[in-house]
This record gives sequence, C-alpha cells and structure tokens, in this order.
Amino acid sequence: MSVRVAVRTRPLSENELKTNAEVIVRMNGNEVSVVESVEGYGGTFLYDSALWSTGRVVEGSSNAEASQAYVYDAIGAELLEHIMTGYNGCIFAYGQTGSGKTYCMMGTTESAGLIPRIAQNLFEASAALRSENVEVCVEVSYYEIYNEKVRCLLRPTQGGYDDTQLRVREHPKYGPFIEGLAKFVVRTQGEFLKLMSDGNKVRTTASTAMNATSSRSHAVFAITLTQKQKKGILVTQKTSRLNLVDLAGSERASKSLATGKRLTEGSSINLSLTCLGNVISALAEVEETGKSRHIPYRDSTLTWILKDNLGGNSKTVMLATISPSSMQYEETMSTLRYAERAKKIVNKAVVNETNNNELVAALQKEISFLRSQLVSASTNERERLLEELEASEAVKKELTSSLEEKLADTKRLMEEREEYMRGLEAKLNAQMEEIEHLRVANDEKERRIDALLRRIQSLDVAGSEPNREKVEEIREQVAALEQEQKATETHMRERQKQIRGSIGVSENDDDGPSFSLAASLAPPSARFPPATTAQLPAFEEQGADEAELPTAVRAAIQRSRTSSIAQFNIEEEPLAEAMEEADDDLTLESHHESVDEGLAADEDLIFDDELEISAPADSDLDELLVDDSDLRVPPDSAESERKEAPKEEVGVLRSDSADALTEEEKPGKRSVEVQVSATAAEAAATPFPRGDTSSQIDAPALLLPTSNASRTVLQDAPSPSPPHQPLSPSLSPLPSPAVCDTKMEEVAANNETAAAATAAPVPRAESLSSQQPTQQGATIIEMQVALEEFFTKSRDRPEIYAPNEHTAQLVIPSHALPNNRFLREAFRVSKMRETDVLKHKKDRIWEIDMFSSRFSNLDTAGVKSFDLPTMNLFRVEKNATHSRRLALYFFDAPHPYELEFTSTARRQQFFELSMLLRRNSILWCPSLCLDGENDVTITVRGTTIDRPSHNGIPVSGEVKMTVARMPYEVIDLWYGCFSLDNKPLPHSTAVFSGYLPKEQREIYVIGVTDVPASLLGTDELGRYFLAYLGTVTYFVLANTAITSKKHQANNAVLVLCKRSFIVRVANIELFDNVAVHKDGVHRGDFSATGCALRINESSIGIILVNTKPGSYTPSTRAACIRTLLSSFPFADAAVDISMRFDYFVVSGAFHFGGDFSAEDALIREILSDNLMSNMREMEPSATLRCSTAPLRIFYSVRPSVSRMDVSAYSTSRALGLANAFIAADVFCQRSFLSLFGETVPHVQILLERVTVSGARLPSIGGAELQISMDAAEGSPMYYQLTKRDGNYIIPVFTEPCLQPCVSNLEYLRLQTLTFTVLGSVGSMEAHKRIVVASGVFPLKSVVLAEPALLHIPLYYRGCTVGKLTAVLHQLYYERNSAEVSALGFHDARCVTLVTCFENEIRRPSGRWVPASPVEGGVCHFSSHDPTQARERDEFLLPDPHTWRWLTEWQHDQREDDSQGWVYADGVEAELQLTATATTSIRRRRWTRMMQASNPIVYHGYLAQKLSDGA
Repeated sequence: MSVRVAVRTRPLSENELKTNAEVIVRMNGNEVSVVESVEGYGGTFLYDSALWSTGRVVEGSSNAEASQAYVYDAIGAELLEHIMTGYNGCIFAYGQTGSGKTYCMMGTTESAGLIPRIAQNLFEASAALRSENVEVCVEVSYYEIYNEKVRCLLRPTQGGYDDTQLRVREHPKYGPFIEGLAKFVVRTQGEFLKLMSDGNKVRTTASTAMNATSSRSHAVFAITLTQKQKKGILVTQKTSRLNLVDLAGSERASKSLATGKRLTEGSSINLSLTCLGNVISALAEVEETGKSRHIPYRDSTLTWILKDNLGGNSKTVMLATISPSSMQYEETMSTLRYAERAKKIVNKAVVNETNNNELVAALQKEISFLRSQLVSASTNERERLLEELEASEAVKKELTSSLEEKLADTKRLMEEREEYMRGLEAKLNAQMEEIEHLRVANDEKERRIDALLRRIQSLDVAGSEPNREKVEEIREQVAALEQEQKATETHMRERQKQIRGSIGVSENDDDGPSFSLAASLAPPSARFPPATTAQLPAFEEQGADEAELPTAVRAAIQRSRTSSIAQFNIEEEPLAEAMEEADDDLTLESHHESVDEGLAADEDLIFDDELEISAPADSDLDELLVDDSDLRVPPDSAESERKEAPKEEVGVLRSDSADALTEEEKPGKRSVEVQVSATAAEAAATPFPRGDTSSQIDAPALLLPTSNASRTVLQDAPSPSPPHQPLSPSLSPLPSPAVCDTKMEEVAANNETAAAATAAPVPRAESLSSQQPTQQGATIIEMQVALEEFFTKSRDRPEIYAPNEHTAQLVIPSHALPNNRFLREAFRVSKMRETDVLKHKKDRIWEIDMFSSRFSNLDTAGVKSFDLPTMNLFRVEKNATHSRRLALYFFDAPHPYELEFTSTARRQQFFELSMLLRRNSILWCPSLCLDGENDVTITVRGTTIDRPSHNGIPVSGEVKMTVARMPYEVIDLWYGCFSLDNKPLPHSTAVFSGYLPKEQREIYVIGVTDVPASLLGTDELGRYFLAYLGTVTYFVLANTAITSKKHQANNAVLVLCKRSFIVRVANIELFDNVAVHKDGVHRGDFSATGCALRINESSIGIILVNTKPGSYTPSTRAACIRTLLSSFPFADAAVDISMRFDYFVVSGAFHFGGDFSAEDALIREILSDNLMSNMREMEPSATLRCSTAPLRIFYSVRPSVSRMDVSAYSTSRALGLANAFIAADVFCQRSFLSLFGETVPHVQILLERVTVSGARLPSIGGAELQISMDAAEGSPMYYQLTKRDGNYIIPVFTEPCLQPCVSNLEYLRLQTLTFTVLGSVGSMEAHKRIVVASGVFPLKSVVLAEPALLHIPLYYRGCTVGKLTAVLHQLYYERNSAEVSALGFHDARCVTLVTCFENEIRRPSGRWVPASPVEGGVCHFSSHDPTQARERDEFLLPDPHTWRWLTEWQHDQREDDSQGWVYADGVEAELQLTATATTSIRRRRWTRMMQASNPIVYHGYLAQKLSDGA
C-alpha cells in the first residue's frame, strides 16, 4: 500500500491580507495546481485528497470548502478502521511554519481536529468490541522531539518536564521503541483529551517572524490499541499502534529571522525534516528503480522512531498543509514537491495478530540465549548484546503485562501527575495573586496621577512663577509614577507569560569552549624554509583538529593538497619576470592555482574545463580588469625590518570599546558636513564599561571645544557638497558649562553666517507638485475603516535570543586562508578630486595591506604618495547611484576620499576589506565560523600569500578579523517625538523620566516640533538630553537644531547613541526643515525635518512632520504631506521615499481628526492609497488613545529581509506636552564577507515578461525602466519600455540580465532589486525626465533554478500607483566573457567552452611526435591530466535539440607562437613558454564553443557539471 497523501490549504493570514497577497493555489478534484507558474516547472500535482480550506471562492478552483469534519472523513475515518482491524497506522502533518499543521491535528475548542475526532470514534468502536467479549485496552503516550532529544510531555520528574530526556532503542524484530516512555491507560474520551491538553501546555512553542506561536518541536501522540480474545485456552492478541505526528514548521533562518536559541532550534528542525526528506527520497528511489539501497533512518531521531511508518509495517497518511498566498510561493512549491515524493513510498502493512503464549516463549528463549552469550562475550561485543537483551526484556514486559498491571501503573503515574499539578497550581495561584496585587497597585498609581494632573491644571490657571515651579515638581512626581507603572506592567507581563506558558524549555545556551588552532596548517614542506616548516607542523599530522576548522578553510586546505597532484606543476620559484612580460595574457599554472583559479590573469588560458566555481569577483569580467587584477604586490623591501618576534596569542573578545567622535560644522545647503579631529580619534580609543559609570573617564575631558588647529583644517576643506550628497555624521563635542556661553555664541554666529552665504532656497511646492502624475486629493469617500484590521496588534514582546556572549578564537596561518591574496591587494582606481567642481578623475593605485594595517596611495608608476592607518577609518560609504564608486572617511583627513574602481566587483572587494578593517567591525561570513559558534575571532599569522604567477610571497605579522554566523545584529532603538509648543525646556530633566527611559539603548532619536527660536542655531537641545542620559555613556551624533534658522520652520531631530556604538553607524544624513509654500496654504502650517541612518548595512529613515490645525480638507492635507515627504533627498533619489529604506518612520502632528476612532481620517487616507500606502501603526496604549490631538508614529519595514519588533507605543502625561514614543528591536544586517569565504558558482538573475501597469499611472513619454542592485555589475541598468494595450513592457529581445559580483545564495537572499520607471509626463514638461513610480523586490523568496513570480507595487510619493509583474530566474552561468570575446563573440550568451589538450614528446633526434601511453604514459589528446585520454571526437552536444556548436576546434595562439605550444622538461615539471635543451614534452589547448538555446538549459548543464565534479 502506497503512502496516502492529502494536501490542505489554509486561509490567508492577516499579514497576507494587508499586503494584498493573491491566492495562487487551485484545487479541482484530486488535482492541486499553482497558477501562473511557468509551464514545465511542476505547477500541477495529483494527490489522494485535495482539501480546500481557504475560506473563499476563487475562480478556477472547484473543490468545496473542507471543514475539520470533512478532513476527518477524508483521511482519519478509514485509517481508524485499519487500526481497529489490527494494522499499525500513522498520520503526519508536514508544512511550513504557520501553514496550519497544529490546527489540523489538534484543532480548537470550537473546531476539533483529527486527534480529538479519532479519540471519539475510537472509544465508540472499543465499546462495541467489549460488548462482543473482547478485552480492549487503549494506552496513550505523548512525547516531543526537541533539538534531537525525546522528552515525555505527560510525566513530570524531579526537575519538572525539562529533564525527561528518553532513549530510543531498537529491537531487531519489533523495531524502534522509546525506553521509559510513560503510557497511560485511558477508558474515556475525556481522559484521552485531558492528557492531550496537558501535554500541549508543556510542548515547546515560541514566536518567530513567520508565526507568533510556532511549534518548535515535533510532537507525537502515540495510541496503542490492544485487543485480547480467549478461544478456549488459546489467547490471541491484536496490537496496533497509531502515531499522530505534528511536525515542527519547516523554515529558513533568514526568513523567520530567528537568532541564537531560536536559530539552534530551527537548525535541528530543518535537520530532522531534511533527514525525513532523504528517507522519503531513498524509499521512492527503491520503488522507482527496484534496486535496494541503504535507507538513512538513523540520521535523525524523528526518522528512527517513524521507521515502521515509512516503508515498513504501517498504513501511513501524509497531510501536507500549504499557504495559498503568493507571498509563500517558494514554500508552497517545496511542500508540494515533498508530498509528491512521499506518495511514491510503498509500505508493507500486516495485521499484528499473534498467539501471545508462543510469542512470549520465543522472547524468553531469545533472552536466555543472549544472557548465555554475555558470559563469554568480549568487551566490544558486550555493549551490543546488552543493548539487545534490554530491548528484548522491554518487549517481553510489554507483552506479559496484564490489564490490571497497566491500570496500576497508570494509577501511579496519575498520582504523580496530580501531585505535580497541585504544586504547579499553587505556584500559579500565587503568581495570579501577585498579578492582581500589582494591578491594584497600578490602579492606585493611576488615581494618584489623575489627582496630580488635576492639580497641575488648577495651578496653570494662576500662571505665577511660584506656581510654575510647583507644576514642575508635580510633573516630576507624575513621571516617577509613570516609571513605576511601566516597571509594574513589565513585571505583570513576565508573570502572565509564566502562567500562559506553564513550564517551558530551559533557556541556557551551552557556551562552547574557546580554543585556538595555532599554526597547525601547512602545505608541502618544499614551500617554506626549514625553520618556518618547523614552526608550522604538517597539517596531515593534525587530523583531529581539521574537523574543527571552518568550512572555507577546510576547502582551501583540500585544494592546496590536491593542487600538488597536477601533472605539470612542481614546487619551484615563479617564472622570470622577463618571461612574464613576453606574454601578459598567459599565466602558467602554479601550485595554488586551484585557490586562485579565477584570477583575471589566467582568463585566456584555462587548463581546466570543469565549471569554474571559485573565481573571485574580479577574475573575468572584461579586459578592463586585466591590468587591475594583475597589479603585482612584490615582497616589500622593508619586510625584514617589519618582521617581529611571534606575538603571544591574545583572545580578542567583543566589547563595547568606546569610539567618541567630535564634529565641527561645515557650511552647507540646509545640511551639515563635518570633519573629525584628532581629539576625537583619541577619545574614540577610550573604552567605556557597559552600564557602569563608576569607573568611566572624567566627562569634562570630552566637553572641551574643538581646537583651533582642527578649525583651521575645516577652513581649508573642500567646498560643501550639495544637499543630495550623503553627509558625515554630525558629531559635535559639547562645551563644558564654564565655556558654554562664550564658545557657543561664537560657533552659532559663525555657523549662521557661513550657512546663510551658501544656503539654497527651499524648493517651492509648485515646482515639486507639478511633477505629480496622480490626481491630487483622489479619495475613496465611502471606505469603512476597521481599526482592528489596520493596527499592528500589541502583543508580548518576542524574546530576542542573542548570540553567545563569548567569542571563539581561531588561529590559522595565512597560506591556509582561502583567497589569501586579498590580505595584501592593490586596486587600480580613479580618485575623484573633491576640490574640482567637475570632479575630474586622477588615476591612482590604492593598496590595502592588512598585515601593516594601512591604506597606501600610489601613483600609476607605483611611487607611494602617502599612507592612511586603518585605525583612523570610521566610515565606508558606497555611492548609491554609481556602482563603481565609494568614499572613505578617516579621522584627521582633510576630506573624504572618493574612489572609482574598474568594476563593481572590485569596488565590492575593496568595500569588504575596508569594512573588515574598521574598528569593532563584525562581518557576516558563515563559512568561516566554527561549528556551534556564533562569533569567531580569526587570527591570521603571516607565512605566505598567493599572487598571480607566483608560488607565494612571504609575509609576516598578524591580521585579526571577527566574523559572525548570523546576518543580523539586533539594535535597541528608542524613538520619540514631542511638541515644545514654543515654550522653554522644563527646568528639570526628571519630567522626562516617564517619556525617555534610561534603559541603556544603543540609539535614541528625538523629534521636537514647535521649538522656540531661542533654541535654534544652538546645541542647547543636545546638551539638555545628553545631561539627562549621561555625557560619559552617550554622545550627540546629530542635531538639526544647530543649523536651523529662526526664520524657517521650527522643528528639530536629535540622534544620541552610545559612545561604544558610534562606529556601527556607517552613515548619517541630516536634512533641515522643509515647508510647503503654495496657494491656499498658510506659511508654516506644513513643515518637516528628518534624518537617515545606516547602521551596518541597514538603512533607517526618520521624518518628523509638523502640521497645524486648519480648515484644510483631508485630500489637501494629504497632498501637502506627500509634498513634504518627497522633498527629502535621502539616499537614492531615483527611488520613492517610501522604498528607500529598510526601516522607515514617519511621525508627528497630522491633524486629520478622529484619531484612533472609527472616524480616523488619517487611516482612511492611508487605506485609500492617498498617503503612506505601505505604512502601519502599532496598536496605541490606552493613555495615547485618550490624548487630545496626539502625535502619531507610523512605520514600515522592507518585507522579508527586515524585522522591527515594536514593544511600546505610548505617551507620557508628565510632560504636559503632546508626545508619543516607541521602543523597538531593529534587526540590522551585517556586511557580508565573501572574499575569504567558501567559493560558490557564479549566478545571474534574469527577468522575463516585465510588465508595468496601473490605472493611476499617467501617460509616460520616453518611458524607461531603471533596475538597480547594490552588488550587480554595471548597476543601475536601463531598459526602454514600450506601451502595449495600456501597459508598459520590455521587449523580449532586451530582457534584463543582472550578474551579481557576489554569488553566495544566502547573501543574495538578503539583497533587493529596485525598479524605477522614468519618463516625462505632460506636454508642458516633455523635456523633463522624472521618477514616475518605483518599487523594490527582496530576493528572499527566490530559489535557484525555480521561477519566481514578481508582483511588485509601484509607489509615487508614498502612494501606490501601479504594479510591476515579471518572472525572475536565478541561474548558474560561467564568467568566460574574455575568452568568448577573443573568439569574436562579444555579446554571445549561454555559451561554454569545451577543451582538450594535445601532447607531443621530443625524440632524441629533436623531432616532435604525438605522445603515446606506451612510450611515456602520456596520451596524444588528453584532459588536463595528460595521462587521461580525451579525444576531440568524444565531445558531443549534451542535447542536439537544445545545444549547437558555434565554432570548430581551434588551438590557442600567441603573438610569439601562432601554434600555441607550451613546454616542459617532464611530466611533472612546470610549463614554460619556450623550449630549452632539456625540454621533452610540449602541449597546447584546443577549444570549441557551444551554445544553449536558453538560460535554463544552460543552467542545467552547469549544475550537472558541478554535481559531477563534486
């Protein structure tokens, strides 16, 4: 009997409904199809049952709605009949996290699932059997498999449920069983369901980004049905077992955004499911081929326990649960394919009816035999025999136990449970009493706050000075009470969690030991002098440690070993420099070519026709790179002087080393660019203990004004950048109180004068709004607003499991690091001259030497101009609009260094190295991490590094780098905004204690509206809040109030961060106030200010809006706010403001009316796509809901790749000012390190059927689509759009193709494609090209070789105006453009070269003759290995229908030798360009080019080559 497979859909989730996800699944009879999938990719499947439970009628799907009862009738009823007959059975639910598995199996109180329905019918059938004098015993067990360990969910032990880890055993005949698993005899359905309910309370669940109640374990509810019937003296027994399995959700760590412990759980979950998939595939293969093979049941605990249910004695049903949403296309297709494989499994179920007496006798005989064997067994055999003996005794005990004995055991177990539950109940009662006591205490505090607020109101009426002082004192009391309330509420939530969760899993993560593998790796000894070799013992002798090494290092060592086997390589010095100059285009193979096999220098002769999978990003892009990647780094003449005695290894642990920076203002257009002085560099090196101020440095030392020297540097600095250019952090040191008045007056005067001289006028609204293609004020008047569907629900803050606090240590020699050439690399660049208005380029060479920790600037002749120490590097910024440029910012440097590279790939390499050298940087590189460790500090000790055409260049010194397994760092962010209402700041900062918590968060962002003129142009706001948070711990990173002008709008944004966190802020942009100036709008009624941060690789945009009440219609108000938002030039202006950031926050006073009520006009505008279409709001607190004219905070996150957990959205009444704040954990993506990671095949991204549509799009003249991706070569790319049937399409012959310079698939899953529609709108503006619409697509859901359907909303000024649809493919390709171009095919795609080698030997007479295996063991025509024959006639097209030859066979040619021969003195000797007297062998390469009909065929060919090579 084959495994029966049923597929069930679930309804769309709340999040999917909000994002307008489409239903892409259809069910007709037993057919399940995924619509819009590309033909031939498995869009249609056939199963035994297709259960439609989507809750809606969808065109093209004819199946009726499947209720819980319908599901039971379809798959549960028949299986129960088999169980009653005596068969074993199993139902297991499989599907992604949140697809409804637990609901199907367990159900709810109102809608019972499979298990409760099976229980009901089981006891009804048992009662019928008892009436026929059949003794029936129903036993149940409930256990979970959590992190590969089994624990009983029904039997507490001394330590609660957490330490009940049970052992799985296997009897040779009766199969696997769990030793010590509690079995309870149940006689009623009520007892059955009570045990199931109790077990569910203990089961491990936790919140992930994919599902708030994600099951973190595999749960198995096991039912054993025993039927005994006496016929005279003969006793027959039927024993059937039914396993009801609720599998944990399948998920990707990058999609669920799990960290720490959740990540460990996810790894174990996915390991179990992978093993389950392997077992299913192996069983399916057995059935398809008829050949026996090993089935890997024991690879995981889950598959071991379910061994009988998969291919054994069982009738099995697989219930696959899927989401019908287009958002889950990838997971849905994966589940359907998984289920399709399972359908091929054939089980061999039999009725388990036996003669009990005979069975017991056989077991007794077996036990006696095993005991006799133990007497004479050897030590090795005893363990196996004891295992078998214990298993047989356990089976015998099970068979011989009478019903009375089982009932007695059940009674004992129940008494233990009841005693445990009584203790638990008492504990929970105490916690509930505590919660009630806390609630009453909070109610009392609320009454006191109300009384104090009424008193403030009465004192305000008088308005005298003593009364104002009294009011502030009362406000301090209110703030203190609010703080106490918050602390109490936090305590209450913790207690409520304990009550809801009952008892959970221990949260202690085992910290693995720190260890060092110092200098344990070395290539063959011929490579190093004897002294060095003695210090670095051969790696072969360190086999025990090799398994501990990171993946990429192990691979590099293996390649290092295998490369010495190459037939024409020997360990010799490189060829003479003169020989290299004879032919720059030919690089002969060296010892480490397999490590550097993709370098550009060897593009034109590749001696390996296998798939080129390890080429660095710069290896083979085009001829422009040949000179760049061939830049030689000869041994430094001063190398011997720099050599030092070996240093003692020091464990570098992550710490909050402080980096305090200082700023000076630089005049700019509504923005400030600053340079950082030496004082700041010294301060930055000063450590600050975390959270402890007792030992911190003296604060006044950091409060002195900037020196005159640094001010002079600023005066000579280049002219200010335009406002669209990202700015350096605003990092002003704050004067001490003693010098504050005089110094700050001087600074403010200088700033105001200089800024006024260069300030650009604020753009008028008319010029901005004239580009708007949508109708101003379009509104859906009749829309009904359902607040419960809009607000992000307030729930308990999900736990954030941080990585282990320790950092593992690893020490390796430089020659063992993959692609170690980048430890000392030269880059050809064009330096942009900042002082030149036209930014003329100047060709330079920049060298990064990680061993000496310096950047060197050289001219093209190699003459050094100057060095920059890496310790002074504080910011590396990629140019958002030019994919080959980046800027470096150093302490004490007079200006930033903007460099343009020869390719995007070279820029990416330089960027990774620079980020690696920034102080306190931690880059994401899983392949360099040790197993079981999250953060690893790698010390690379200098031995040699590889260069093109060199066997190795000796180096010395050490390089330290810290890498992380997780792509995200969780940042504590607090954001709040309040209105000063043109009043002075409160005298006492204590009134802010209920608003601005002193919680040691990394980043505080404060927005202030209606700032009085006395605070503008000064840093008083910054000093005020810095004094409140602590000058020693925190630093004012940015303050727009300093540059605000009194005649402009009066708003300000401040950014304060921990001093130890400053370096994490890779970039910050400020923008001074903007205002709307248009007819019908009063001056100053609509204004805004904002800032943009880049933390690690994640961007955060924050805009503070300040609107005034007035008789404006909602549509006019929305139009003015749209104008404000679109005025900010942050990041890439070619992308709509709403799409530029990973995290986007818009807050302030909106004054639409009806806040937080059914008449909320602001939400109505959002839902009708008139304003901030993709933004949402956290559910407000009760105090915020009750505020009059409250400030509001809206936010959005980039879907799939970003996550922000908002834990509070409230207000403080102590301020007496309108205010609101949120607290959030923000997942900030780290920079990826690909250079030293594992090598991967090259990947390209293809787009087909690109269509832009939308009723709100205007008619566009000269329509063009810009496609951008940070790591794509040549980004941005432009494609003409053609109008057809009202839509805009890209013609088929110009379909986009992007080639990322980093092909690691996990890295690409976190990248984003940006689409921008450009063109002219309207006849009057035909000459002006504007951004008409834009959207983004995260590559999270893209799977290699599987088509992804794109449905991307397009935005203009934050409003949805259209949609872009396309089919996206991510496919392998070969970077062989240089060789292909050399053959005359410059634009050929989907082409590959096949190669073989012709070998000849020289006779003593000097005549060259074809080689022969008989004479010298060398074949005439061979593969790269000359001893392996490969004739040209052997090469056939993979498929003549899909491939064609483009060229005939042709051999390589050179200018000095048109025949293309290379020579060697022997089979294992190094190749040379010319023959000598001792030359005995010569060879040349023959190539032929073939082309695939399409990229998918091409990908399949390369994937097969890769698989064959592995």
